[in-house]
Amino acid sequence: MQLPAPDFGPPPKSGGAMPWILGGIGAVLVLALIAGAAFVILKRNGETTTTMPTPSTTETDPLPTPSESPTQSPTESPTQDPGADLPAPAEGRITDPKTGLSYPAPGEPWSVPKSAEINNPDPNAQQWSAGVRALSQEKYDGQGDWMGSIYSGELHESYPYQGVDNLRAATGTVFIDFARFYPIKHERNILQDKAITVDGHKGWLLEFEMDFTAESEKKNYKWKKERAAIAVIDRGEGKRPALLYLSVPDNLDTGLVTQTLNSLKLS
Repeated sequence: MQLPAPDFGPPPKSGGAMPWILGGIGAVLVLALIAGAAFVILKRNGETTTTMPTPSTTETDPLPTPSESPTQSPTESPTQDPGADLPAPAEGRITDPKTGLSYPAPGEPWSVPKSAEINNPDPNAQQWSAGVRALSQEKYDGQGDWMGSIYSGELHESYPYQGVDNLRAATGTVFIDFARFYPIKHERNILQDKAITVDGHKGWLLEFEMDFTAESEKKNYKWKKERAAIAVIDRGEGKRPALLYLSVPDNLDTGLVTQTLNSLKLS
């Protein structure tokens, strides 16, 4: 999907046009490659890719260590209908009908995409049941669009989760898997890596900033930095956690990340 640039910047295309862990660059690269090879590439910008770029980022902080990599076992859980509409803002907020998670709805240029535009029909891919996105730069590489995204959904069963004690590891696993969506060389700095509580529900937040300045100045990208965050929130026994993903380039106001995180609600 054209995940938030948040998405994480669109991956290189293979005939067409969705974060990162462990102390040590080598370990991070190995894990990212393993996770990427084991998990279905998410749909970004309405298209899918069959190749996975090799991570080329520079780590400045260690990230949480996941206990396991995503699996690709078939799941019997229902997935988001790719033809269904995502919820429109109501009273200034986006409310995820699948998880009960809600957050402020930003104004223009942000808008609610069609489910089919951001969700991969493959049942093994992460599905989004609510969210908004905005264009950061059209055809930034001559082909694909770079997007900002704020998406939420139920944590896919391919991401291991054994309860609240596993929140940090689950967040880290998602972080590793999503790293491939940022193929442009950049430096990354971890801003927050901590436990959170949303309406009495325990969760984990990983917030980070990516600096694309060097590449941006060479290639005339319209953004130089991007703030992103992944939050996994436990919803109680028998329910998969809620997953929130934000990625906002600086030409779309990175303050939206803080506003969203500070205004989360879970019913």
